[in-house]
Amino acid sequence: MFVEIRCMKVEMIHLKIVKDSIVEYIPEQNITTPKQATEWIRPLLMDSSREQVIVCGMDVKLKPTFIERVSMGGVSECQVSVAELFKAALISNSYGVMVFHNHPSGDSTPSEEDKSVTDKISKAAKLLDVKFLDHIILGEDNTYYSFKESGLLY
Repeated sequence: MFVEIRCMKVEMIHLKIVKDSIVEYIPEQNITTPKQATEWIRPLLMDSSREQVIVCGMDVKLKPTFIERVSMGGVSECQVSVAELFKAALISNSYGVMVFHNHPSGDSTPSEEDKSVTDKISKAAKLLDVKFLDHIILGEDNTYYSFKESGLLY
């Protein structure tokens, strides 16, 4: 008796980071404080009428390795996938990540959803062995909320 075995095909892939544009920073300055990080990233978020989430990969000397806009939402919320947030960090071998998002309302106070997402990101970072350096919410008039400064990152 003859049994026919069918072979399945699985595609081989490779991942590649594609550079979309360049964001300048002063290379002698490591981004070590939430205020420095906020001043540097604010121009990317402040003219937006929609909530956006940006992740920035950092090397061990706290210099940026990449910036990626991982989500764009509406005027009052923005869904973010934790898996998407860490994808570029893993591909680029980043030491850590800083997460930024804007509140188009101008009020940088975190919502309960912001706190919940930050907790999920923190737990995922530990599992992936990537340092979660901060989650910063930008408001208007140079206001910001840093989860690190507030003691809510562990």
